[in-house]
Amino acid sequence: CYHNTFNVADYGKFGHAEAVALTIPTSSVEDFASVYFDLFKDGDRTDKGDRGPEYRSVLGIPNGFANAAYSILDATAKSHGLTLSIGEGNDADTLGKHVVYVMDSLKFPFHQAEVYHQYHNDFKGLPYGKKYNSLAREATKDGRLAHTNCPGDGLSAEASIFSALKSATGDGDAELHKRPLFSIFAVCICCSILAVTVVRRWKNGKDAYELADAMEQSEMKSGAILT
Repeated sequence: CYHNTFNVADYGKFGHAEAVALTIPTSSVEDFASVYFDLFKDGDRTDKGDRGPEYRSVLGIPNGFANAAYSILDATAKSHGLTLSIGEGNDADTLGKHVVYVMDSLKFPFHQAEVYHQYHNDFKGLPYGKKYNSLAREATKDGRLAHTNCPGDGLSAEASIFSALKSATGDGDAELHKRPLFSIFAVCICCSILAVTVVRRWKNGKDAYELADAMEQSEMKSGAILT
């Protein structure tokens, strides 16, 4: 899950990196490589605002370095001043290092992020437009995208609150009776969360995807997983 108030399954803490999934024919790997590495400027990602391991540059392909298309990717990377390195998971940020980690997508499979992260205006200077934004709605309707049950993306308020309390107490509500002051504090937090959730759901019902655009979003990341 994306960073959230409830600290539920935070992808950064699990060592994951942000990426997109693509399915392309073998005959188009060279074209993909050219487009992908063109996203870098002077051997580095253009978005330097977000920093940390979850924003590292990754390229996932079946079998990693052993993939038949690796030589094409490697040659194109070198022509752009980049070095491909074996990714082992939980790797460090690549900012300023001119490195792209190659992940074996069979060992490190792609996991879809929250629906509100899909097809949104996340890269400053490029006018995606409403038509592009609407693709998230269409992809959700036809099943290409699915809600993740992460906070803000299908996880109920009750489940989110329970997860938050369980994380705070160590073993869930079994400990709450031993901590009266914490219980009062927790109840206040829950009431606030429920109030915010009601407002959020009302707005989501009005226009979920316009609300998503107003939420804190991350910039476009230089990560891709080929399937």
